[in-house]
Amino acid sequence: MSSIKITGMIMEEFSLNHGLNKLSRANGLPTKISYAVSRMMRKFNMELEVYSKERLKLALEFCDKDDKGEPISVGVGQIKMLERRKEFAEEMNKLLQVEIELDIEKVKIKLSDIPDGTLSAMDLLEVEPFVEIEEEKEDPKMIPGAVK
Repeated sequence: MSSIKITGMIMEEFSLNHGLNKLSRANGLPTKISYAVSRMMRKFNMELEVYSKERLKLALEFCDKDDKGEPISVGVGQIKMLERRKEFAEEMNKLLQVEIELDIEKVKIKLSDIPDGTLSAMDLLEVEPFVEIEEEKEDPKMIPGAVK
């Protein structure tokens, strides 16, 4: 089995908003493709969990702390980080550059297998590291406005 290499930056971007999630929820995908996408997402999410724990560890190390040594909260799920912000940014940048090797193969999908309206152009760009979309040659007679 081959593997996909991504950086922490791609991991961050992909975790926030990814077309693979939309693709996995699409009705009408062939079963084999749906299964492959689900397996891929499970492996990605396991790696994302490890990455997220490292990110949290950095935040807790460099955040501002009260007299008891506890992180100072500034909202739900947010901590104050003023004193050592630069150090945190430097270490976070290193984490974003880490190359992560996912033990998964790209899923090959025919464009015609993706139900219309499932993925936007942006979604297609986002899934590119994980999905190989095979474009099919269309008969010019079938394309509206095509010159014969």
